[in-house]
Amino acid sequence: MILTLKKALLFCAVAVVLGAISVYGMSMIAPREALKAVTVEGINEELGLKLTMTLDKTTFQLGEPVNISLTMTNVSNRTVKLNIMHLGHRFDFRIYNITHEDIYQWNRGHGCAMVDEVILEPDESLSRNLQWEQICNNYRIVPRDQLVVPGTYYIVGQTGPVSYVNGERLLDVAIAESAELEITIT
Repeated sequence: MILTLKKALLFCAVAVVLGAISVYGMSMIAPREALKAVTVEGINEELGLKLTMTLDKTTFQLGEPVNISLTMTNVSNRTVKLNIMHLGHRFDFRIYNITHEDIYQWNRGHGCAMVDEVILEPDESLSRNLQWEQICNNYRIVPRDQLVVPGTYYIVGQTGPVSYVNGERLLDVAIAESAELEITIT
C-alpha cells in the first residue's frame, strides 16, 4: 500500500509540474502573438488608391506609444494626380472605442490646412509613419490631452481629403481608408 501511495504522490507531483509548464508555456505564446506586426488595407477605386496600415503589434501598455505606418499606393494602370488637403502629412488616422465614439484624430490640432498635389505613377507608393501617444483629443469625452483608459480601441488609417483627381473636381471630397485594426490597451 505504501508503494502505491508513493506512486500516486509521484504521479500527482509530475501532473502539477507538467500543468505548470503547460500554463507557463501558453502564457509565453500569447504575448508573442500580440507582438507580431499586423497589416490591413483598403482600396478606394474612385481615387485609384490602396491605403495600407501597419502596426508593430496589437497589445500595448497604458501610455506606450502606438506606431502607425501608412502607405498609399496607386493601384490603377494610369498616373494619378491628387490634390490632398492636409495638416502637414497627407495622411491621417482616427481612433474610436467600442461604442464608436471618436477618441482621437491625428489631424485635429496639428497645424494649419494646406493643399498638396501628389502625383503617383502606377504601383508607386508614398509612406508616412505617425504615432499615437494614447491621448484623447475629443474634448467632449475627457479633458484635454488626458490618457485614454485601458480597453479595446479601433484604428483606421486615412489619406487627407482629396478634392481633385487628375484635374477634375470631385462632387464630394473623398478619402482612402484602410480597414480597421483592433488594439488592446492594458
